[in-house]
Amino acid sequence: MAGRGQRISWLKALVFLVVPMLALQGCQADEHFPPPPPPLRPTIVGVIASHTFDATGYHTLLTDGRTINELQNGKYKLMATIAPGYLFLASEADGGFSIGLEPIGSGCWEAYPYPSESRIVWDMGDSVRFMTGLDLQKAPSFSAEVAPHDVDGHLAWTTVSAPRLPVSPESFCVNEHGQVMSATLYPVSSPH
Repeated sequence: MAGRGQRISWLKALVFLVVPMLALQGCQADEHFPPPPPPLRPTIVGVIASHTFDATGYHTLLTDGRTINELQNGKYKLMATIAPGYLFLASEADGGFSIGLEPIGSGCWEAYPYPSESRIVWDMGDSVRFMTGLDLQKAPSFSAEVAPHDVDGHLAWTTVSAPRLPVSPESFCVNEHGQVMSATLYPVSSPH
């Protein structure tokens, strides 16, 4: 009997040590998020018909017939994969940038918070700003499943780390005008 009592005491001690450590690990102290970056606002928006590359740079033909030449001058930012059917957002200001948003439904392209390890997206009032600086106007009918919350004096949506999920836990639907129509997010877990 003494051996059984010792095992139970040992198990109780282990539970009292391990459970609090796991709880603390799940509830990290206030995670630090950077402030919003300078805005990158697209002045060119359209659906991609084709996309080619040569010695001068990328050349994107939009379905409305416009051709956008993205010169590779060392300043131009190509922020994501660009393919036919994607929504093309670009600007020639400050060296230029472009990004392609993947279609995820009829009239909806996903604005993913690049880079993928980013877990914050800022609500700038009339626009939504991503970690890259991509700043997109909200559509008049904009809706969000989860309200933004205060992060160091800025309204933002944040998500918890989810390394086991195969896709990002947030989705921002953008229309053909480059406006954010909706935000679907998982809420931050409650502080413990």
